[in-house]
Amino acid sequence: MRLSLIITLFFIQLSLSAQIDGNLNSMPVSELDAVQTPAGTWISSSMEIGAEFDFNYRVAVHQSLDNGYTWAITDSFEVYDGYIAIGDPVMAVDTEGKPHLLFMEYVEGSSLNIHLALYVSEDEGETWQLKSRPYAGPKFSDTPHLMIDEFNMFYISYTEYDNATIDPSFVHFIKSYDNGENWTEPQVFAPVESEGVVGAYFGFSDQDQINLVYGDGNAPVTYYTKSEDDGDTWSDVTVFPNTIAFAVNKVISNNTSEDICVLTHGAHSPNSGIYCNYSRDNGSSWEDFWLVNNASMGEGLMDEDGNIHITYNRFEAGAFAVNYVHSTNDENFFSDPIVLFTGDNFADFPLDFVGYAGESQSMILGDDDLIHLTFVDWTDTIKAKHLIFEPFNFSTSTTIVDRDEPTGVAIFPNPVVNDLNVRMDFQNERGFWKVHQPDGQELMTGQFDADHEIALNVSALRPGAYLFSVYLEDQIIVKQFVKN
Repeated sequence: MRLSLIITLFFIQLSLSAQIDGNLNSMPVSELDAVQTPAGTWISSSMEIGAEFDFNYRVAVHQSLDNGYTWAITDSFEVYDGYIAIGDPVMAVDTEGKPHLLFMEYVEGSSLNIHLALYVSEDEGETWQLKSRPYAGPKFSDTPHLMIDEFNMFYISYTEYDNATIDPSFVHFIKSYDNGENWTEPQVFAPVESEGVVGAYFGFSDQDQINLVYGDGNAPVTYYTKSEDDGDTWSDVTVFPNTIAFAVNKVISNNTSEDICVLTHGAHSPNSGIYCNYSRDNGSSWEDFWLVNNASMGEGLMDEDGNIHITYNRFEAGAFAVNYVHSTNDENFFSDPIVLFTGDNFADFPLDFVGYAGESQSMILGDDDLIHLTFVDWTDTIKAKHLIFEPFNFSTSTTIVDRDEPTGVAIFPNPVVNDLNVRMDFQNERGFWKVHQPDGQELMTGQFDADHEIALNVSALRPGAYLFSVYLEDQIIVKQFVKN
């Protein structure tokens, strides 16, 4: 019975339209983030920009109590106490399990004076209380990033612009010793190649080293520096050449590994490509390469074994897709890409709005050992969606490895081009099977009794991820396969 429940839930989680539409954002979304609390609650925050693309901003908070299957809005921030919530929400959970939300807010009546507001929830995201304003200066603060370490030290990076112009601009790094109530004076990082910087981001690597990256507003370079003393002092800035100007940067690392992966892609660009700088020695030396051309919105995580998992968005020939790659031990660094999700087209929203969708997304390894990706679907009036998949599930091996125990169903080869072979090891069982899309749309179906081996010609299917489901009397068994 336990196996049946697990697999049935997995099937439901992959039914994207059932779990997302009308729940995880009813308005277009530009930026978002998500966390899972120790109690298992999923919380997503998003920058909504108005149902008619009218830039009527608000920050909305959604909560899921069933591991990402269904979502409900719990709170929102719009106009309040002389402020207007603008967006770029980021989230982190402290050592007591309390979720924190940091976002940008516009000071009403000012000339582009943007503060940062930090909120905390004591009830798993149901309600939120203001804790502090980490930046309340006279200028424009942008693209904040929040992290909390194992000692409950709070860290924030952001970019400060002068009256919302790129030149001059500087990256600020601040920290709090008292759970986000008060903040240190900022460490300030200046551009090297021009007068402006963008896209600051940081992450921990081995021995709790802090790695900070940011881009140049005008030159195709990325900057890197590191701190080994909780951000009190920093190394000289390393310049990564030949990357992307005016870029968003991500650090993929964790404090159990010396490997660091820095992803760089153009801000508000659907096809800038994604550049990768990779270090195997905690930032002492680097290798660099293009991860993918004609793509953007790279997100990633490093698991406890040091494996790196990356997703990115790809727009080509009027179609939208979310692709997945993982690190390998060979000279190619990463596996071949696999399509996790495909949209239809751009027909349902203004084309000049494309670049504003999904600069920040969220990729987390949940407590169910599955990867949870909260992303923006450019083709569904840029709504937020939550996709769940198994790490390494789309490898080039001939079968898909089950998480818990054998299911009695094997499908191969996987990925497949033409003929998909299915072997079902059941005694005296009868039932039926279906091939369907993750959203539930049925594509093929049939029955089985004595003959438990079948061959399916799937050559007519479009490239992407599909499900093969076996329906027995007392359980449903679901397998994923990829059509190349």
